[in-house]
Amino acid sequence: MGKQRLFFADALKAFAILSVVIGHLALYSFWRNDGEHAVLSTFVGLYHMPLFMMISGYVTNYEYFLLKGRLKLLIPFFLLGTLYAAFCGLPLSGFLIQEAKYGYWFLWAIAIFFTLLYIIRRLGIRLPIGIIGVELIFVALHAAFRGTEIGTTFSTDHLWFLWPSFALGIVLRRGLFCWMEQRAWFTIGLCLLLIVVLGTAIYFNHSVSIFKALNFLISFPICIMLFVVFHKAEEKLKGVSFTGKRVLKSMGTNIGTQTLQIYTLHSFFIHVLDLHFVGDFMEVHQCYWMEFFVSPLLAIIISYLCIYIAKWMYKLRLGFVFGR
Repeated sequence: MGKQRLFFADALKAFAILSVVIGHLALYSFWRNDGEHAVLSTFVGLYHMPLFMMISGYVTNYEYFLLKGRLKLLIPFFLLGTLYAAFCGLPLSGFLIQEAKYGYWFLWAIAIFFTLLYIIRRLGIRLPIGIIGVELIFVALHAAFRGTEIGTTFSTDHLWFLWPSFALGIVLRRGLFCWMEQRAWFTIGLCLLLIVVLGTAIYFNHSVSIFKALNFLISFPICIMLFVVFHKAEEKLKGVSFTGKRVLKSMGTNIGTQTLQIYTLHSFFIHVLDLHFVGDFMEVHQCYWMEFFVSPLLAIIISYLCIYIAKWMYKLRLGFVFGR
């Protein structure tokens, strides 16, 4: 990857982690009754973790990545995950056997993905066959252990749902994204069409199983479109000067290169923030549009607070908790 591609990936990672924080703010700080009237948080929930997984696959060099380095993600998973459980007064057993691992499931799942990807490479299995084989294993595990302690301990619900996004990121890096770049407007148009069709089906659907399937499917055109749009925007803005460009570029770089620190630390801030009065105000006055301003602003503030705390931890030689 050249420098242009590197910034494009960082900017996309920044967008993804901000979407994650927005979603968690809505779920744990703003809305009561699951935020049935929330618009922005409902939308980001369709794509934020699939996008994160897809980016993780995209920036992975399949032929040369070292498993040992990737498994260091288990260090913040265990250290910060257990610290968060203690901070919130939650049982440690819940962290180990709960499906979402108190919000730290991503690090667990991505470590498993890298391990299986490494096995595929070491055994000389053709990548497409390996990808399909792993997904079949995850689906079988999900069907066999769904709702059981074994299933929640291994987070099988997350594994089968997000392995395709991770695998698609690898496929994008290996040539598919170049093909899409050459047909950018066609790709964007096709993705928009699929989003409208699937979104309409989700809106009028009343079956829980079909709803989950449609949510799974709609994440792919959304994420692919974001990949193409971000890269196209970078090409168009290259060499163009306008007010705020330096700020956007700095934000994309700072947040995009420290997503691990933000992901592992932001839950502490959200836990102490009780912003239900904001959600109550929006519901009482039916001004749900405020979420489009309040949530992104708070997400940016929390992300920078996480970055500054992480820098402070590195200065105190506590950076090892991030596995780096």
